[in-house]
Amino acid sequence: MKTLGTKIAEYRKLKKMTQEELAEKLNVSRQHIGAIEAPNVNRKISLDLIFDIADILNIEPKYF
Repeated sequence: MKTLGTKIAEYRKLKKMTQEELAEKLNVSRQHIGAIEAPNVNRKISLDLIFDIADILNIEPKYF
């Protein structure tokens, strides 16, 4: 999961999007996004959310 969160943060930053902006588009809290991206936090993430994040960032989910 740590690699997944790191990849999400990397692609989010490439799109010049903040955690807050991504969270708003996903209808989740900024803290939830922060926990997913944090390398020292083990936060579970659903496949649906992974696909939604990929869609918002306009990338294929396989890149996570």
